[in-house]
Amino acid sequence: MTRSPSETRVLVVHPGAELYGSDRVMLESVDAFRERGWTVDVSLPGGGPLVDELEARGTTVHLVRTPVLRKAYLRGLGPLRLVIETLRSIPAGISLLRRRRPDVVYVSTLTAPLWILLARVLRLPVVAHVHEAEEAASRPVRIGLAAPLLLAQEIVVNSRFSTGVLASALPRLGRDSIVIYNGVPGPPSVTPPRASIDGAIRLLYLGRISERKGVLDAVDAIVELTRRGVAADLHV
Repeated sequence: MTRSPSETRVLVVHPGAELYGSDRVMLESVDAFRERGWTVDVSLPGGGPLVDELEARGTTVHLVRTPVLRKAYLRGLGPLRLVIETLRSIPAGISLLRRRRPDVVYVSTLTAPLWILLARVLRLPVVAHVHEAEEAASRPVRIGLAAPLLLAQEIVVNSRFSTGVLASALPRLGRDSIVIYNGVPGPPSVTPPRASIDGAIRLLYLGRISERKGVLDAVDAIVELTRRGVAADLHV
């Protein structure tokens, strides 16, 4: 029997339980599902502060063993360990999918591809959400990361940059992806900007110290301001 929209059941799969950027974006997705009245289950590979945030939202959290793709799997015996971990994780994943029988499986990030495969084996629709892309990785690695997305019914990508990286690996993914920018909750009230800037311009960078996160753009801005004779400070 077909469920009504308000009875929709979603299984969200996420590769960690911290509270970094992709974790908080996943929470925003859970909030959106809950606002529609959907039932949300979340599968995590282990415990962490994210569990409390999810349970406070009324979701059921399942701690289910699953391989999470990391660079360590590319070195030495890493590929063999990945195969072993994948085989060990299949029964638990299949069991959860059969117990909950979701209407859709929402797989958050590229690093938990096993769930895409398991869901498709059980003929369950999959939405894959790509939060970032590894442009610096070799082409074979990029193809390997992106290939499971070919099995997803919908692919959501957080930026045109990430879409371009996927397309450089597998052109079809660039055509099939939908860009939805990360949702950021706004403040309860808006504070108008200063009418004038007194003293040096103060720039603040918040984020990972990584070139692809834009920290060098902030440094370049300081260099350009200094070249123009404008006093400026950068805090990282």
